Amino acid sequence: MDVLFTSLRGGDPIRQRLVDLVAEASVSAASHRVDLHVMAFAFTDEAVANALLHTAMRHSSLTIRILADWSQRTRVRGQQVGRLAALHQPNLRVRYSMDQPYVWDAAAGHMRWSYHASRGLLHHKTLAVLIDGRPWRLACGSFNWTATAANSYENLLVVTADDPGSLMLMSRVELEFEALWSDGRSSVSPEEAYLHYETILDTYRRDPTTPP
Repeated sequence: MDVLFTSLRGGDPIRQRLVDLVAEASVSAASHRVDLHVMAFAFTDEAVANALLHTAMRHSSLTIRILADWSQRTRVRGQQVGRLAALHQPNLRVRYSMDQPYVWDAAAGHMRWSYHASRGLLHHKTLAVLIDGRPWRLACGSFNWTATAANSYENLLVVTADDPGSLMLMSRVELEFEALWSDGRSSVSPEEAYLHYETILDTYRRDPTTPP
């Protein structure tokens, strides 16, 4: 078990721990089937994104699945999930949490994001590594993969399958990931997310009084 706090070590060591974990998975991919499962609320860190991309490009048998909050689907403000999705790397797949977080702003004449309209944020921040289909490492905690988090009071916990208690936690996180990933009511592909957004926008344009 490895526990890191930005208040003690700063944000760079936490970022590096995530990069190192991806590198360790890359080494294992030379002789094992490796899966990386990511759940991200905010992801703007290029170093971590590039580590995932380079690992996917280096090992075609390794698979990476990223399940991100709805807000991550656009490529504005340095969002990395949208960038990775747009590259269409075959073994790096992305889905977004299903949401309808918009209201119509009559004064401004356009649609705007609203926390109160949202159906709920995907607030997980996890990186799970599976070797031959079994949990091997899990990184979790309050640390978002962003520059802001690197300068805040955050934490990262890395656990291994060697400990029975940790293995139970890792297995439960994996069940959560698979449930959200496979349920079309809970998550959507980038293409489905685009169509969903356009449908919401078209509905408001036709009838601005439509309730969220």
